[in-house]
Amino acid sequence: MHDSVTMKLIDWSKKNDDIRLLILEGSRGANSKLDEFSDYDINVYTTDVDKYTSHNEWIYSFGEVVVYQKENLWYNDLFIPTRLTVYKNQPRIDFSFWPISVLDTFRDETYEPYKNGFIVLLDKDGLSFNIPKPTYRGFEIVQPDEDEYQKNIYNFYFEAYIVVKYLKRENLWVAKYVENDAIKSYLLKVLCWLEYAKNPETKKNFRIDGKWLEKSVNEETQKRISCCFSGYGSDETWKSLNSMILFFNDLNKEYAEIAGYVYPEKKIGEMMEFLNGLYISK
Repeated sequence: MHDSVTMKLIDWSKKNDDIRLLILEGSRGANSKLDEFSDYDINVYTTDVDKYTSHNEWIYSFGEVVVYQKENLWYNDLFIPTRLTVYKNQPRIDFSFWPISVLDTFRDETYEPYKNGFIVLLDKDGLSFNIPKPTYRGFEIVQPDEDEYQKNIYNFYFEAYIVVKYLKRENLWVAKYVENDAIKSYLLKVLCWLEYAKNPETKKNFRIDGKWLEKSVNEETQKRISCCFSGYGSDETWKSLNSMILFFNDLNKEYAEIAGYVYPEKKIGEMMEFLNGLYISK
């Protein structure tokens, strides 16, 4: 059953002969739990991608536009243009424009979001028949081998050093940027590995981008996560960095025990001592 937004999209596609296939992916396409902020992720398969990237007047066909963003994504080596559009009186619509030829590649490697489900809104030529059916195993958290596990630890500590370096330079903007960017991705990665290792069913609740994280972990973990964030101050940042380091170490130690990997405790102690000495020396 189509709603008013998908009906607008279907009617628009019918009027544009170059659009041969229209697919709804994401949470709405996968029949996931929705809320008022759930976007419409629309994949437009067209014979004329430039028609929608050379100008943007067409986005106003669906409602009053508040703001839109020109972004791009990469699929293998293919550049996919998008228009992420916020409307005043309806949910956001994220349009992506795909050449028809890319459908041939899906036979060998399915587009990751489609693994969790998709809805064909319009198919003028039966092109969607070549797309494999959903396995509902998209974006799976893959357990690391020992080398990747160790690499994640050293990447984390390298970024921690960068934070301290810029705190010492009194360049707080850069320190905060690093503290809230890559370093937290390494923290999140081991958290997801651990939760999955303890209970494989939790993979349904965890995403490597952190979406729904607060609803997927226990109260104690939530408290420890909250301590990894801080305000715009040097001492505050140092304190949150230390909390993050301790949390990160505990996660890695527990994961190593489950996976049977070597936890580099001596080296971690040396790195912590180095960072502490570097900060105090300022």
